[in-house]
Amino acid sequence: MEILKLNNVSYSYNKKVNVLTDINLTINAGEDIAIIGHNGSGKSTLGKILISLLKPRSGTLSFNGTIIDNKNDSLIRAKSGIVFQNPDNQFIGVTVRDDIAFGLENKCIPHEKMDAIINEYSSKMGVNQLLDKAPESLSGGQKQRVALAGILAMLPDIIVFDEALAMLDPKGKKEISDLIKDIKKNNPSLTIIRITHDLDEAFNSDKVVVLSKGKIIFNDTPINVFKHDAELKELGLDIPFIVKLNQALLSEGLISEVDYDFHSLAKKICK
Repeated sequence: MEILKLNNVSYSYNKKVNVLTDINLTINAGEDIAIIGHNGSGKSTLGKILISLLKPRSGTLSFNGTIIDNKNDSLIRAKSGIVFQNPDNQFIGVTVRDDIAFGLENKCIPHEKMDAIINEYSSKMGVNQLLDKAPESLSGGQKQRVALAGILAMLPDIIVFDEALAMLDPKGKKEISDLIKDIKKNNPSLTIIRITHDLDEAFNSDKVVVLSKGKIIFNDTPINVFKHDAELKELGLDIPFIVKLNQALLSEGLISEVDYDFHSLAKKICK
């Protein structure tokens, strides 16, 4: 079922040069979408328009079939959240507990119910032992977990990850990637939008949207998008490691068909 739809959306910051031009995009509830593109392609702008943090200069955004404007944008804002590249930019509270509580207070959740909700989602994100610590004292991975706890506590329908893994070390990236995977598994109706430079992260999404100069170039499954390696390279993009590995193994005759499972590939090669 359709949850978000952009119809002929354009956007410019200075009203002269478009950052996005005539974007048409439909996202269904429960989809895991990756938006990729070179720097300046309009990825982050598109992500913010999708949850009405920015308003289209022309065209429309629809949420569950309702066109969103200045009068009703609370409909989508109440059901969406965003995790930024640097979570420090979104922390409000003096402590982790305060920060998770902030969104609940905005939703007018009674104080007597807040503690149970905070404890539930801080435990799910593995930060319950950090509730009385200052957010700025935490590691990058811990900060992203806190940001996720604050958003999930508000029971969103949509979460946008705006380069949320970019500042993490490899261990932190794997931890948060696994966490997002578990969140999605336990909440199949949750719509996830990933704005990312990480092509391996994009490959594990349901659909990949490729932007270039503010226009959608590809919008398809990861397998179908990353078949266009020559076109992607012209756009300043690469292809995921698993795709490169398959190409190399096929060219050497070590496998006879494409296989995107690392464990399965290893067994075939080692026979």
